[in-house]
Amino acid sequence: MKHFPGNDIINRNSTQPELGVYLLYGPKSSGKLHYCNNFILNGLTDGVFCICVSSSFIEKKYKRVFFSGKDDLCINLNVLNPYTLNGYGISDINDAQALKRLFEEIRQLVDSHSNQPVYFVLSSLTDFLENFSDQDVIKFVTSLVFLLKNYEINSIFTIDNTDPKSSLFVSKMAHLFDGLFETKLPSD
Repeated sequence: MKHFPGNDIINRNSTQPELGVYLLYGPKSSGKLHYCNNFILNGLTDGVFCICVSSSFIEKKYKRVFFSGKDDLCINLNVLNPYTLNGYGISDINDAQALKRLFEEIRQLVDSHSNQPVYFVLSSLTDFLENFSDQDVIKFVTSLVFLLKNYEINSIFTIDNTDPKSSLFVSKMAHLFDGLFETKLPSD
């Protein structure tokens, strides 16, 4: 569990958390993406296959921005964007189809790497709630969480807690996750 950044500090006097699917929430610009990138970098450094779902980046740009000069590590990183998956633009397919296609792509990647450790990050559920129907996102996340748990994949989902829609989502869905991490902005 050393791969969760800061875990050694947080759990100084307690046992390490189990492998699992975690929700990381906090205000915008509070370090959620940075935390996830460190989680991925820790995994890549140890040869873990990593999957990152980002609605903000395509794979080439994500690797260039966050892992520049680490091309040898990035061979074990697959970045998926629900809006560009399989060459389709979001206007070409409806919400449910886009999320089903994304789920299938994730499932295939997980299946093809089931003989090795896999780390998974989804950044950010806030973007999903802004661009897809609430019900479709709930179905997608529920199915995805249980897929990841079934394969015992260490995972982090992120969401902003300053948006009312996101806060409602967290209150509805928090029970699915093995734990919650909260980020905060500095008081100054």
